[in-house]
Amino acid sequence: MKATASKKNAGATTAQPRHRYRQVAQELIDAITAGTYPVDSFLPTEKILCEHYGISRYTAREALDVVEAAGLIERRQGSGSVVVSNTPPVHYNHNVQNIDDLLQYGNASRLRALESKEVLLDEEPARFLKSNPGAKAILLSGVRHQRNDERVFSFTRIYFVTGSAAVRKALLDPERSVLTMLKMLDLKNVDHIEQAFSATGADRETAQALGCAEGAPVFRTDRVYVDRRGKVVLYAASWHPGHLFSYSTVLQRA
Repeated sequence: MKATASKKNAGATTAQPRHRYRQVAQELIDAITAGTYPVDSFLPTEKILCEHYGISRYTAREALDVVEAAGLIERRQGSGSVVVSNTPPVHYNHNVQNIDDLLQYGNASRLRALESKEVLLDEEPARFLKSNPGAKAILLSGVRHQRNDERVFSFTRIYFVTGSAAVRKALLDPERSVLTMLKMLDLKNVDHIEQAFSATGADRETAQALGCAEGAPVFRTDRVYVDRRGKVVLYAASWHPGHLFSYSTVLQRA
């Protein structure tokens, strides 16, 4: 998108996703990292972004906030948004206010599968999965990084208990495992997500994946995804180097 781009089809705005600003922000980030907007150049003004995407001034401002938080632009009063870097920093700020935001995590970053195999559940994952220790499950291990950036900021172990032979086969296929998982996490399937956070030390596998020392402090998240029937879809445990990752949320009265 150039600054002179014409307005998008206005009819498309009626079907905008709830968090349109995140999509706009990602397009701007992709354009910057691809060189469309080189360092020291200016992004289109808020007015032009509004016309191009068919969004409100508020949405455009939120999108620019995300790009600025990624360390790619600097907002200058009276001048606009100047590109200061074409490489996002490793530090990743994950802002979550609802399930939509959490599932957008997969769109804002990329999960690269390292291994997918059948395992017998240890006591801890069995507890999260509401299953029995020793039960058969599929374990998908992977690392997460921002799009257009191979630097790792998260190591994840994802556990599935599924009776479907077709799904099991797809999850065990390195070429299809991540896509299959994402389909399982479709908004139509997920009713709620249970979360727990803790500080811990990196075990050997985690340290190797994150490139840190064994025992180094890491931020851990445990998430259980539950479908509309009350059945656990999957359990995911993730570890992030404390100095590279932050997590923020907003609490509101019911």
